[in-house]
Amino acid sequence: MKQPNQSFLFFLFFCGTFCFAQKSQDSLSYYSTIALHPKESIDLINASKYFNRRLETSTSTKDFHTQLNSLYYISSINYKIGSYGEAEKAAVGAIKILDENPEINNEVAYRRSFYNLLGVVYADQHNYSKSVELYERVLEVASNTRDSAIVYNNIANVYKRNDLIEASHKASMKAFQLTPKLKDTLTVALVLNNLGYIKTQMQDYNLGRSLILKALNLRNQAQDSTAQYSSYSNLAKYYMATDSMDKAKFYANKALDFANRLNSSSYKQNALGLLVELSPDHYAKAYKVLNDSLISEDKARSNKFALMRYDYSEFERKALESELMHQRQQSRTIIVSLVAIGITIISVLGFLITRARHRREKLQQLVETESRISKQVHDEVANNVFQVMTKFESETYEHSVLADELHQLYHKARDISNQHSLVDTKNSFLDNLESLFESYESDDTNIVVKGLTDVKWSNYSDIKKNTIYKVLQELLINMKKHSKASLVLILFENDEKKLRINYSDNGEGANLIKHTGLHNTENRIQSIGGTITFDTQPEKGFKVKIVI
Repeated sequence: MKQPNQSFLFFLFFCGTFCFAQKSQDSLSYYSTIALHPKESIDLINASKYFNRRLETSTSTKDFHTQLNSLYYISSINYKIGSYGEAEKAAVGAIKILDENPEINNEVAYRRSFYNLLGVVYADQHNYSKSVELYERVLEVASNTRDSAIVYNNIANVYKRNDLIEASHKASMKAFQLTPKLKDTLTVALVLNNLGYIKTQMQDYNLGRSLILKALNLRNQAQDSTAQYSSYSNLAKYYMATDSMDKAKFYANKALDFANRLNSSSYKQNALGLLVELSPDHYAKAYKVLNDSLISEDKARSNKFALMRYDYSEFERKALESELMHQRQQSRTIIVSLVAIGITIISVLGFLITRARHRREKLQQLVETESRISKQVHDEVANNVFQVMTKFESETYEHSVLADELHQLYHKARDISNQHSLVDTKNSFLDNLESLFESYESDDTNIVVKGLTDVKWSNYSDIKKNTIYKVLQELLINMKKHSKASLVLILFENDEKKLRINYSDNGEGANLIKHTGLHNTENRIQSIGGTITFDTQPEKGFKVKIVI
């Protein structure tokens, strides 16, 4: 059984409730206590059984907190009895759970505990660099004074075992400087005992002995058998260093007595090793030196690769994460490609449908226009032609009257042609518009135009100019036929981005019904990306707003 420098009791904060209505020997509180501070050898055996059963249950229910808690005690118990492989396996298994479930509450505190425990295990297996590395990880996330003191103490132990006394003393002093802030007497005893031994190694014997005795006194008060063993072992080493062999043998026997009580093979081995060193038998001493050397070599050889399991576990986890990320990236690429293809297909279909609809609308508009022209030619030209022919055949009309009617018939045919022909863009568009307005002006109707000359017509395409002309022409035809207006106002406003045309007359007005002519004006304006709105009510005239 090893020294209690592994008693990094973060888990006492996460052990759950201690108020279950159970007998003490069945409670989590009871087994946690005997696992960390065993008084008899049977304590560790019973605690091991309890936490292994608890781990099995929590694994089946995926209770991560209980799994982690149980793994901590299982690792700690195996360390105490010298089963380093099992201790390491439990701790590494817990870290794997933390890596796979980062959302676990108190994840940092759990990680501190297992890093520290692994550091202790690796130190006992002479993997000092790995041990210090893990302790330094713990220091990075240490959240209180007690945590930091324990970690510095453990780092000091690592350097001490590697015979780096100065480095060990430096780390131990950092732990000692934190003791005034500590309320936990066992942690204070842990630091004092370790610093006392280091002082002894530095030949500061009086201070070393004083610190070890203070630590022993605190441990006796707490009745911590595991910790008491460490104090007696250090006192034996102190008196060996000062050549007080009787006292050294006394404390070595005290240490062996506690080791037997705890039934710890590792404690027994260490205590018997001290007694062999104190023995006058030279063969026994030589055997001990050789045995210690062989044990060290065996540990180093067996742990050359085995102690890298944690790093390999980390490597496997990162490799798996990398593979998952690669698969996710591939999935995202496929999804994005499918979405892009889908959008492309939808866009093409939308374009084809819109074009087909637009063609249908254009065709419908063409049919309506042809129908309207046909009706207009029939009503206004063909009928009049027939009347003139009838009058000519009757020979009752004078030639002058027939000539006037033929002249009127010509003007009607010309007007119809002008309504449906394209604007001659070779001439000035401004002149075309002025001619249009003049053609609809009469003694009964006055047309007022403002802002016409301010518009830069050269900035507009022939299609837009032709559309504007036809729409205004349709509005004037509508006015002439239906509104009986005496005044028409057409206002042109032009800025850098928009052309606004406001039409209004004082005609009779009506409830708005979009007949073929108004419907055509709306289609024309929309086809060039503009908007047109109508506003009319009975007896309130007719108003139109065009924005292009």
